[in-house]
Amino acid sequence: MSPVNFDYRCGILEAADPVADREWSWFKGDAWITETQHGEHSGVIEAPTGSTVAEIKRLIRKRANGVAL
Repeated sequence: MSPVNFDYRCGILEAADPVADREWSWFKGDAWITETQHGEHSGVIEAPTGSTVAEIKRLIRKRANGVAL
């Protein structure tokens, strides 16, 4: 299991997995989470409309652990 560090401020959730050099960002209200690998855009994760921060964190943790979303 990769460790993911989260930081939520002013409606923006940022997450990082330093071991895998992956990062995610989500703006409250967005229907997607932006994902980068080694500083390059690597795709998006769909997020249900109206998701809470806790739900977004859960999606990011799943992706960090190799679950296809």
